[in-house]
Amino acid sequence: MKFSTTCIALSATLANARSLRGLADAPTTATTEPTATDSMVGGPGSLPPAYLSIPDYESCLSKETAGTNEQWCIPAAKPSACADANWGLMTQENMGGGLTACVSTSNKKAMSSAEDGATKDAPVTDDGYAASPSNTDAAMDAYKQKMTAFMESHKAEIVAFVSKHKAAIDEAKDDIAKAINTGDFDFANYQEQLKDIVDKHDLAAYKQKFDDYMASHKAEVKKFLDENKDILKDVEEKIKDAVASGQFDFTHYKGQLQAFVND
Repeated sequence: MKFSTTCIALSATLANARSLRGLADAPTTATTEPTATDSMVGGPGSLPPAYLSIPDYESCLSKETAGTNEQWCIPAAKPSACADANWGLMTQENMGGGLTACVSTSNKKAMSSAEDGATKDAPVTDDGYAASPSNTDAAMDAYKQKMTAFMESHKAEIVAFVSKHKAAIDEAKDDIAKAINTGDFDFANYQEQLKDIVDKHDLAAYKQKFDDYMASHKAEVKKFLDENKDILKDVEEKIKDAVASGQFDFTHYKGQLQAFVND
């Protein structure tokens, strides 16, 4: 099968594989939470918050500090000392009026969910543990740096090699880019690696063309095989090997099969 590549396309693929990281998060605007006094006592002429009518309401709430003030808040989970009936009333929208969810527990829950999601999507290492996304990114950065350094230090050699091979890279460039982006491209043995990728690409393309040809000539091929099945039985393994390696000339299958029989 043919094998060729170009250094320019390979370098461009590497450049396109890089990504920018470390963008600063947008600053968030601080909000002022109501204080314990604001939550527990209404303004002049206002009614007290409804949750104050719940027996032993303190056992269902938590306190947290906002600046220099302390305030009541509703925890994410029912405290053990809080009665089920009281908790049900406390978490009702109207009865809990004037209260907000505790910031600390909400943040912990959000962080836990984010960590669970990151761990779920993280690749699994050889020892069966999920790899840390940050560790994976660091490994990819190191891989790309080493590849860039290798290409720079072997530039003349690479140019000389690729000048002899010029076409197949356009057909296999997506497969090469995939190998680079996943860190699977063995740049230290780039000649063998590129040939292997292009050969696999060409074989996949060959098999697709083989299947398409056989499908469009199904009746004709079947008739020929039926008429010569006894003779072809002796070269069945040769046929299978030729097709598997991409060497079977299917567009001239009659002449190819006759050559097998003659051998």
